[in-house]
Order: sequence, then structure tokens, then C-alpha cells
Amino acid sequence: MIAGPCVIESETHARKWPSKSPAPPPTPQCPLFSRRRTTGQPLLGKGFRGPGLKEGLHILAKIKADLKLLILTDIHDASQAAEAAEVCDILQIPAFLSRQTDLLVAAAKPAAS
Repeated sequence: MIAGPCVIESETHARKWPSKSPAPPPTPQCPLFSRRRTTGQPLLGKGFRGPGLKEGLHILAKIKADLKLLILTDIHDASQAAEAAEVCDILQIPAFLSRQTDLLVAAAKPAAS
């Protein structure tokens, strides 16, 4: 099951969802992935899209360790793949970026190592 808010607004916000989730406890057969966007890139120059990669990954690492959740996050640039893979269990490529071959290759590299 993949659930959770789309973006990290703050560490406090990121911790609210797992504690209030109606989802059953995760099991090996049905792991629970906490989905968060960390990129910090503005949508059309105006919209909030997260605290930025470094701070977002710091928050996700704490949540992963404290709550024993698997973590899934979007990456939007090939330069984000290796660093995000150190914390996250799944790197997601947004559909509108799925034709960027360099991004797809970078996202696959951590899994191959």
C-alpha cells in the first residue's frame, strides 16, 4: 500500500499521517510505503513543492527510522537519484518526466548496485 500526503510541509506534518492512518499495520506481504515529495522546486514558479532535497531526506530518514516505514519519493532530476536512494526504498518518476532517459537511468543505478 502506498499512502501519505504528496509533499512534506514540515517534519510535524510528515509525522501526522502515519499516526492517524486507518491502514492496517504493515506486514512483509503488504508493506506500507510513505509517499512524500522532497524536491522543493516551485510549480510554475509559485507553488510549494517541499522543503528541498537535503531537508526532505533528513525528515524522511528520521520518519523511516522512528516509525519503521518504507519510503517512496519522487525525483525530478538525475542528480537527485543517488542521494535519495540512500534514504528511500523506491524512487518514483513523475509521468511527465518519464521520457527523460538520463533520469530513468540514474534512478535505476542505485538498485543495480
